[in-house]
Amino acid sequence: MLIIYANKHMDNPLIKNKNLGIAFLLVTLAYIDAAIAAFLIGWATGDRHPILIAFTADIAATLTIYALARLFRNASFYDPYWSVAPVAIAVFWVTTSAATVSSCRPWIVIALVVLWSLRLTWNWARGWRGLQHEDWRYADMRAKYSPKKRFWMVELVGIELVPTLVVFLGCLSLYPVLADATRTLWWPDYIAAIVTAAAILIETMADEQMLRFVKTRKPGQIMDKGLWRYSRHPNYFGEISFWWGLYFFGLAANPSYWWTIAGPVAITMLFLFISIPMMDKRSLERRPEYAEHMKKTSALVPRQIRQPDKKQNDIGPFEPLETGMSFFLFSITIISIGDQASWWIRPMEGLTLGLSLCLLVTVGLNYIDKGLHCIGRFFPNKLNPQSFIIKFREMVGKWNDYIHHLTSPSLKIIYGALFIASWFLILTDINSTGRAIIVYIGFAWFLIYSINSWLELFGVRIKNTNND
Repeated sequence: MLIIYANKHMDNPLIKNKNLGIAFLLVTLAYIDAAIAAFLIGWATGDRHPILIAFTADIAATLTIYALARLFRNASFYDPYWSVAPVAIAVFWVTTSAATVSSCRPWIVIALVVLWSLRLTWNWARGWRGLQHEDWRYADMRAKYSPKKRFWMVELVGIELVPTLVVFLGCLSLYPVLADATRTLWWPDYIAAIVTAAAILIETMADEQMLRFVKTRKPGQIMDKGLWRYSRHPNYFGEISFWWGLYFFGLAANPSYWWTIAGPVAITMLFLFISIPMMDKRSLERRPEYAEHMKKTSALVPRQIRQPDKKQNDIGPFEPLETGMSFFLFSITIISIGDQASWWIRPMEGLTLGLSLCLLVTVGLNYIDKGLHCIGRFFPNKLNPQSFIIKFREMVGKWNDYIHHLTSPSLKIIYGALFIASWFLILTDINSTGRAIIVYIGFAWFLIYSINSWLELFGVRIKNTNND
């Protein structure tokens, strides 16, 4: 419909029209065209597996939006697709499934997805200024590749097909929830609901804080208030967490769909290695002080960056969250260690117990060191190189150095990868509440551990590149 019209009227004033109402009308018609294309492809492949049907329809809709984006010379036509497509996929799966497990889980998940979709789509709509406005990233790519006539390929693959594939991978977690559940609602669903709802809240707060800042900012000013004080991209953190929340829902519904972890992993990698570096590079070019801001502020996970001079003699080289989680994991491991389990579960419990114990010893030594330091301040004349306090503090410093090496970013990634790989196997052998708790909480802890490590390593690489 709209494709035929645009094709016949490439020089029509509508293409250059600055009326915002007309622009949104054209975008709406574009997505109606995409929905029709998806329906026709879905109907033609109706005898296939529902996942394959949804995938082919998704690609057809993406190609339709791509054609219209090319005809109207505005790649931002695709922007709402990220938030619209998951709702369509979810509705298709829930309406065509023959679910055998009765549960309110599907409706909880659909409600969260719809809420996320409406908020994210509205956030795009209020920032889009019409057909003359194209996202700066697309405009830069157009300027870079158009002279060589390659932008059509960059737009097709990089701007539209790759994000469509990544989002579809993320949506795979919805299938066991909506169409192939083997378990009724149980306690992991509550954890998934908390993670997903919290992710929507974090992303909403971050976007609203940025919107208020943009309205009043001065030239060159850096956003470092609210959530943005603890993360350079808290909105991305919320978005990534949303997809991990959906994955936890999928696992709770049917653990055999563990392989859908490919979705949240792909989305995490997309933000870590494409979106965040691109945004940081732009900020560095426009704000000279941003380089210092990068040193003081986490790239993704909201947290307080430790200063280098606090490596020793504070409360240890670990975040409070990690410290608290260590106490919990240590306790629950001791409780469940006597349960019967397969031989390959024991090493994972040992790994959890060992690392938790190392963290606890580190925290304990550093608190003792704090106390001795206070004592030493009252008796300065008694401190000499041979004193117990001096020797103890030197020992604590060496221990901290050892733990820093033990928990270096590269090793933490290895720990996290090993734990995650074995975690999928452990799921099939849960025979107690204690074991279930250690599996789920332990997985979440090591996941955060590994993501932070990737960020640390990636941050070092960016820093070295800037110095060159």
